[in-house]
Amino acid sequence: MIGYIWDSVLHIVFSALAWVMKKIPKNDFTYGYVIPGLDGKPYITRLLFPRLPYIGRFMLHRLHVADFDRDLHNHPWEWATTRILTGGYVENRKIPNGIAWFRRNRFDKAELNKDTFHRINRVDPKTWTLFHAGERVQRWGFEKDGEFVDYENYFNDRSHPYVGVKS
Repeated sequence: MIGYIWDSVLHIVFSALAWVMKKIPKNDFTYGYVIPGLDGKPYITRLLFPRLPYIGRFMLHRLHVADFDRDLHNHPWEWATTRILTGGYVENRKIPNGIAWFRRNRFDKAELNKDTFHRINRVDPKTWTLFHAGERVQRWGFEKDGEFVDYENYFNDRSHPYVGVKS
């Protein structure tokens, strides 16, 4: 019961924050935007906070739906952590001897780095995460047939809303 109340209260607070931040003109400090899915509906709502020297950048994410691509992707940051604030998700991760499944629940912490390839397969309703990223050190992309493919090349073959999106 307490978990349900926690999820509901935080969902309302974060939804209100997302609405306000999307109304703020984009600047170098704080702003929010929605990344669309293939169907044009929200995929991720992202709220960015100022990048701080030696600390990195915090992002509040609302995960609306699972990743819609078949291949695993990485991220451009040297390191990152995500803390599940409400909801949860199921994730695939590449490990040395194959692919592993992980269930991420409220308050779980997951770490990744620029070489971590993963995909979110299922998202619980009202899932919010606090994402903390270090310095950007590369472009992000996908692992396809054992090879790295830059995200723009990966999506250029299709009419995809991610083309041109900077993470």
